[in-house]
Amino acid sequence: MHNELKQLITKSILNEIPKHGKIGVLFSGGVDSTLIAKILKDNNIDFICYTTSSEEDYKDCIFAKKAAEELGFELEIVKPKNLEKELIEVSNIIENVTYVTVSIALPLYLSIKKASEDGITHLFSGLGTEELYAGYERHAHAKNINEECKRGLDSLKERDLDRDNSLAKYFNIALLTPFLNKDLISHSLKIPGNLKIKDGHKKYILRQVSEELGVPKEYAWRQKLAVQYGSGIDKDIERLAKSKGFKFKSDYVGDLLNIKVGALISTGKDSLFAMYKMMKKGYEISCLMTIKSKNEDSYMFHTPTIELASDISNSIGIPIIFQKTDGNKEDELKDLEKLIKTAIEQYKIQGIISGAIASEYQKKRIHNICNKLGIKSYTPLWGEDQEQLLNEMINKGFTIIITKTAAEGFDKKWIGRILDKHTLEELKKLSKTYNLNVMGEGGEYETLVVNAPFYRNEIKHSFK
Repeated sequence: MHNELKQLITKSILNEIPKHGKIGVLFSGGVDSTLIAKILKDNNIDFICYTTSSEEDYKDCIFAKKAAEELGFELEIVKPKNLEKELIEVSNIIENVTYVTVSIALPLYLSIKKASEDGITHLFSGLGTEELYAGYERHAHAKNINEECKRGLDSLKERDLDRDNSLAKYFNIALLTPFLNKDLISHSLKIPGNLKIKDGHKKYILRQVSEELGVPKEYAWRQKLAVQYGSGIDKDIERLAKSKGFKFKSDYVGDLLNIKVGALISTGKDSLFAMYKMMKKGYEISCLMTIKSKNEDSYMFHTPTIELASDISNSIGIPIIFQKTDGNKEDELKDLEKLIKTAIEQYKIQGIISGAIASEYQKKRIHNICNKLGIKSYTPLWGEDQEQLLNEMINKGFTIIITKTAAEGFDKKWIGRILDKHTLEELKKLSKTYNLNVMGEGGEYETLVVNAPFYRNEIKHSFK
């Protein structure tokens, strides 16, 4: 088992090496990053390591410097320069205002920014090893370690990968995550749990094979702190918070990053799930905003069940603003601008959330209006895999009713159906047979969200 794991890890890392460009490694002197760097070094690949540390020498910096010197790695140590400004910058990039997420993202942001300045085009990350090889305390208490590993991997994209990719993409860098290779994941989830946690060591088998691959014992078996602690960034934020008169760092960051937003909702799944995503990221939803269009074939706005938007507002406990429009193409955008201006005046919003997924027409027009009015346009669902989005909506507890169909393959029995796992499978079959969009992006079907995690009561409806 050790030999196969060593071969898969080595192959996964080497397969990620680009044909052109300059390579970097997000480095901490822990087992994951040291293993990546050691394999690159052993294969004569040029690279630069990057680690972030505050003004004091914290553990990541101490170990990173020592490992780099011992193993012959080139190392850049990055320090924060203007912490308050950098907190705001990183929050804007990852579109998240929660303390934990921002404090994790900040040291990554600083390292990635420096890598970009150095001309790095591809950056290796050890992301995924905590879930694959049971690196968290919850793994130690799990009845079935591999089941817990799989659960963590299932949420890794939303929890960590999206954040890190956003940071890398902002600086035009490709993030390389060799531990998330499909073959490596498949193999690692078959490794018995008692080889992942043993003798008080989490990630036991990974540490063993790392040592066998030449990583010195000191780094292979190092018990690493989370990046915000190992880098000293958490302590820096705490000191800054106290200097600003805040008792708690989370209160300071919450006050600093307080961004009020409005949510364009249609009563359908996309707009409400987009709002939910932003709520989970810590944004304050100050108002809901709905366009009432007379044109059932509007290019921009959903019309079925729009009369239930007030019921959703009451259920959520967030006020709603309506704007009427005749729905004429392009002219309806003037009415949308009126609506957004009203929200800015009444609720002091600084941004708009919309449920755009793949429609450039919709996204571009909302973005242009927001630019004109000096606020930000948020599209948290944009470009996401549509089947995965539907699965996520169902798994998160959204009760979604199909209210209208307008495509071949649908019959009257679809009206009033709940969009559950079974319905999703049928939609996928229809998509293949009739070349439909599984999400309904082409107007194939419309929906109503009758219940969601943030509703206080279910919305009454009369669909059968």
